[in-house]
Amino acid sequence: MKNFLFLLGILLMFSCAEDEIATDDLRVTDELPTNDVFTGDQNRRNWQCGQFDRIRRNNFQINNNFWNMGVPGAQPQQCVWMNDRNHWGVDVYHNYGNGDIKSYPSIVVGKHYGDGPSDSRGLPARISNIKGLTVKWRQRWEKLEAGNTSLDIWFDRNGNQPGRNEIEIMVWINYKNQQPIAERYDQQGRAIPLRRDVKIGGLSYDLYYGTIFNGQQKVYSFLKKTKSNYLGVDLKGFINYVKGGNIPGDKRFLTNSHYLTSVQAGWEIIEGGKCQTDLFQLVRRY
Repeated sequence: MKNFLFLLGILLMFSCAEDEIATDDLRVTDELPTNDVFTGDQNRRNWQCGQFDRIRRNNFQINNNFWNMGVPGAQPQQCVWMNDRNHWGVDVYHNYGNGDIKSYPSIVVGKHYGDGPSDSRGLPARISNIKGLTVKWRQRWEKLEAGNTSLDIWFDRNGNQPGRNEIEIMVWINYKNQQPIAERYDQQGRAIPLRRDVKIGGLSYDLYYGTIFNGQQKVYSFLKKTKSNYLGVDLKGFINYVKGGNIPGDKRFLTNSHYLTSVQAGWEIIEGGKCQTDLFQLVRRY
């Protein structure tokens, strides 16, 4: 069988064979093997420090996305950098502790708010046309007092949506002093899961559901129960769960006719820190 392989720079690959990439090969119980450790990069290049600056390449981009500049009088700074598709990160200098999310510096594949790399190579795409979408991501943070490490997967009925998307799936792999969006919270202010111990790709998550923007955007947040700095998983597992029968009917909105518009990976930052990635791969299977 003839296979077609497109190297996107972030290793976004396409194949005409469903079984070309076995998802079991990418299952990870928690961390990478000890002989495959975080290497980091001491020679960081291509710095951008503007509030909404981007570092663009043909098939991916790095967004600074410092959308919450904080209280009057604060002098925050946040700068992203990028050496190549595997080595990128952010240095953060904002510690005004009002508990709000300040930013989401991230890599973007596809189109988000109508913006994205010039060559999106297959995204946006209808869910029904995606056999698999596997990610490998290794990162670390230093001195991050509050925030999370997360993947953001966006969906809309319009494949060329220039504005806010209808549905968001988040996958938190590491988090500290932060609560996800939820419909209900306990007396201590802790979010109450919609479902506990959800198994995706051999790992366990608690799933939270809530809405923002007056109900216009539905948010499903999968929080990895064993926090780690690495994730290797087929994202189609999260997609199938959200559109399947495990979700109550009044909270089930995702369908096969929706478009997956973009995938992001980065850090929702509340307080300070340095974050960096030394491995990011995204593989799409037809």
